Amino acid sequence: MGLNHDRFTEGGNPSSSEYNFGYVNLPALVRTIMAYNNECQASGSFCTIIQYFSTPKKKFQGNKIGVKKGKPGAADAARKLNENRKRIAAYR
Repeated sequence: MGLNHDRFTEGGNPSSSEYNFGYVNLPALVRTIMAYNNECQASGSFCTIIQYFSTPKKKFQGNKIGVKKGKPGAADAARKLNENRKRIAAYR
């Protein structure tokens, strides 16, 4: 489906895309469905997983859950899914 886990877990910036990542909002202690708790644990915290794909278009309880394409730390897995949806649906 073209998604990666969060940048912390992926260990860098994989070349497959610049924005197809899960998202960790460390100050809010939340993470999207494609993000692991590793970054939170490394900071001595626990982040609650929410059942959303990362997207800068929505917030969860007032907290951002993504970063727009082209911005540092971009995370917009929902966008990537929408871009790939026809190809995924046509897969046989």
